[in-house]
Amino acid sequence: MLRTYLGGEIAIKRLQNQGLKYRITVNLYMDERGGRLSADARNQITICVGEENQTIAATGTSRISVSADVSFNVYQTEFTYATPNTYTVSVAIENRNGGLTNFSSVNTPFYIQTTFATNIINTTPVLNSVVGTQAAYSKQVFRDNVNAIDAEGDSLVYRLEVSKQSQPGTCTVKDIADYRYPNEVTREGVFQINSQTGELTWNSPVQVGSYAYAVIVEEWRDGVRISETQREVTLQVIDQGGDPVIIPPFEYPGNGVITSTEPEPKDFLEIFPSPAQNRVKVSYSATKPVKVLFQLIDVKGKIVDEYQEPEQSLTHIHDFNVRNLPQGTYLIRTMADKIVTGKFIKE
Repeated sequence: MLRTYLGGEIAIKRLQNQGLKYRITVNLYMDERGGRLSADARNQITICVGEENQTIAATGTSRISVSADVSFNVYQTEFTYATPNTYTVSVAIENRNGGLTNFSSVNTPFYIQTTFATNIINTTPVLNSVVGTQAAYSKQVFRDNVNAIDAEGDSLVYRLEVSKQSQPGTCTVKDIADYRYPNEVTREGVFQINSQTGELTWNSPVQVGSYAYAVIVEEWRDGVRISETQREVTLQVIDQGGDPVIIPPFEYPGNGVITSTEPEPKDFLEIFPSPAQNRVKVSYSATKPVKVLFQLIDVKGKIVDEYQEPEQSLTHIHDFNVRNLPQGTYLIRTMADKIVTGKFIKE
């Protein structure tokens, strides 16, 4: 069984206060046993920078052994964007680890991506845990955490996502048709992540094998999501013996909490795009059905436009026409059972 790319993520850092020059760092965890020859030959990788189908090369800068079986490989390059916007940087590589249990991985490229906004000074979160060095035991509870930290102290929110794919060089992402979350394979137990702490719990694996999944680390500042980092993870489940735990009923990932100690979920306001030219979409998600008033406010506090949603719902979405507004910074104030405010830039 070929197991070359066990996981990884892409980190983005703005290099200067003026201009849109960024350092792009791709962290890859490679198998040093089954895929050693492939790892040895990988001196460069191709990166889609998010401007149409434009690609650039990143060169390997370091390779560190983190265990007898796994190496940590870093590739870096720099790129200057033409205009402020929200971009998705991605990497697709032919040799995904083969023999996965939760989808047919032999001809499926390995894929990771990070989405970030260039209208602010920011460095995406650092994910400190190591991929591929620990295993889960069948019929035992497995826990893990990406241990993400953020240099600017922005808020981090976590969620699970299905693994995706892209043909190398095309920059077009698509779903994996036969993908199943790890606990969907036998439709037993719970596979969830705590949105506030980032602790992942699988209670509990039943079938031995290797599984791939993705963890998304969202970065929020002043009520606005400013980046999303996707970490791809390969986890091996082995039979270690011992007394089995009671496997809980199947729960689809994302449909519930992990433990009773998880904090209550928070309301979220999302405003995009920023900078904007013609229209701004506002999305407000609440923890209970509410009515919402959206207000578009200029920097002097004047209400430029507003929209009242009379129906109660968990999610409210509205488009504001900002085509004729002067350039500058504007606020979106959301009034429901609480007040949440975000901002955007009009070009």
